[in-house]
Amino acid sequence: MKILEPVTVTETELSELMSLSTTFLQRDRRGKRLLPFYKLGGAVRYDLGRVRQALLSMELGGGLQKKTRASIASGLAGSAGT
Repeated sequence: MKILEPVTVTETELSELMSLSTTFLQRDRRGKRLLPFYKLGGAVRYDLGRVRQALLSMELGGGLQKKTRASIASGLAGSAGT
């Protein structure tokens, strides 16, 4: 029997997965709404795929640059003169 990963998680489960407080998630739902959620009656659920997409859209900064031997050598040479 294949065990499937959950599609949605509770506020508590998401807070543990992301190392966030449940208070942050509650305030987010009332305020900025950075993370998408579903309300099913009184229950709040987060779709992990949609949360990931939301986080990727908020990403700041560039990707890591691949360092070559030449760039490392030039960086070391530049710092040696200081």
